[in-house]
Amino acid sequence: MSSHSPNGPNGPNGPNGPNGRYELDTHVSIMIDLEFVGDIQRGVNHCRIYEIAGVTNTGDTFQTYVDPYPETHILPKPVHPGCFHLTRDFIQSNNIQPISHALARFIRFINNIAADNITIFAHAAFRSDKPILMNAIRRTGLVWPTHARFADTLNIVRAAYPNIGKYDLASVYCYIFGSTMPRPHSALHDAKALDDILTAIPNHWEFTVTYAIDQYPLSRLKYIGAKTELYLMRCGFHPDMPHTYRAMSTLPQRQQTSIHAAINHGIFKTNTNETPHCTAAK
Repeated sequence: MSSHSPNGPNGPNGPNGPNGRYELDTHVSIMIDLEFVGDIQRGVNHCRIYEIAGVTNTGDTFQTYVDPYPETHILPKPVHPGCFHLTRDFIQSNNIQPISHALARFIRFINNIAADNITIFAHAAFRSDKPILMNAIRRTGLVWPTHARFADTLNIVRAAYPNIGKYDLASVYCYIFGSTMPRPHSALHDAKALDDILTAIPNHWEFTVTYAIDQYPLSRLKYIGAKTELYLMRCGFHPDMPHTYRAMSTLPQRQQTSIHAAINHGIFKTNTNETPHCTAAK
């Protein structure tokens, strides 16, 4: 079990963590990356996944390409220069399946992991990977495993290294390891790089807040951000539990107003009736 497990030596449930003991429940981390075509700035409906990859802290890997537009012969070019350009010839010669098949395989991969709790780590997860994946789940009618929750490594790295300047995955990798990240924008290589980065931050659980797939992160609210989100979680705040709202009392008024408006509009509601989790020491 690598250092980025809450039951590992430096995790909250490990002997060096705030709980000072091992708990009986099992936990696995999965570092994932999605490659997609489309413009996330125009919304998730403009984006289609063409590669999914994941690496667990126990050594398992998953990778598959996806046919993003089965009804179209000519496929759009990827968003980032240097990305793999999926072609119809490549799809046909490798029998690549549409998102419903690929996503079903990915969900089976997650469900086959022997763990009570799974944290899905992705870089800029709350801005792109999580909403794009949630949109794909809704379009296909598949069921996401409720024990697999999401954390955003962009927030974690910013908290652990506040003075890097640039926080894209390649820049973070170069800052930590002093070398160029192998094959950026290849989903499997990006997931492996993310695994390396989290291993290099043994206390990253101190900055980790997890959400169910259909929950809206506090850090994405206007005037909030990751620091305020982490502060609220450490104070025991939960959007669905009014008795915890006192944690907001020390925030500036515009932050309180933003959170109350979000609560009143029900954007934190989830089909699983869960609330955000914080693994940080309180």
